[in-house]
Amino acid sequence: MFRGLRAAWRRGEELFAEVALPEEASGEAGRFGLHPALLDATMHAAILNDSTGPDHEDDGGGTVIPFAWNDVSLHAVGAAAVRVRIATAEDGGMDIRVADVTGAPVLTVGSMVGRPVSTEQLGAVPGETGALYGITWVPDTGKGGADARWIPWSEVADAVGAVPDVVVLDCGAADAPGVSDGSVGVPSAVRSVLDRVLGVVQEWLAGERFAGSRLVVV
Repeated sequence: MFRGLRAAWRRGEELFAEVALPEEASGEAGRFGLHPALLDATMHAAILNDSTGPDHEDDGGGTVIPFAWNDVSLHAVGAAAVRVRIATAEDGGMDIRVADVTGAPVLTVGSMVGRPVSTEQLGAVPGETGALYGITWVPDTGKGGADARWIPWSEVADAVGAVPDVVVLDCGAADAPGVSDGSVGVPSAVRSVLDRVLGVVQEWLAGERFAGSRLVVV
């Protein structure tokens, strides 16, 4: 499905390409703003442009992957086949224009900056350089025991002074209005709860008075 690059040609410093989904996947195009496989194949043209352009220098067999996206706008949805124009942006990145087969705009990218990756990096075994995220079991220090003082977050958020051993942030159904009666969709409610938790965690980590306490999110 991701082999959608049908043709590519160059005019000076501009690269043009035709990209299309395979026939069996074209019916899925309407499910996305821009079908992931179609965008991926467009990036194949961008990589081709970066590796064969007039200013290209041999980097010893590395490849280029998208790194930073700027000024991205989606103008239409549901395209199953597109035409791509790639030129050099003012910041040295790639100015990418994607249109449908009639020429109507689908996607514009003011600048997409690629970054070279070596063959060694692509073949690295996960974990060799350490995981960005991980799960670690941390033994309880005893502050969560039966003798610990537990208090709701609402009672300490705006207070000053000492903080009890354990502070509870309750994000149960009572804090997600509209879910039980169906007026708010579950995804929206989840985003709302996560936004609240993120705010509390940021405040917790920034507050020195919380250093000796434990935050429990329910």
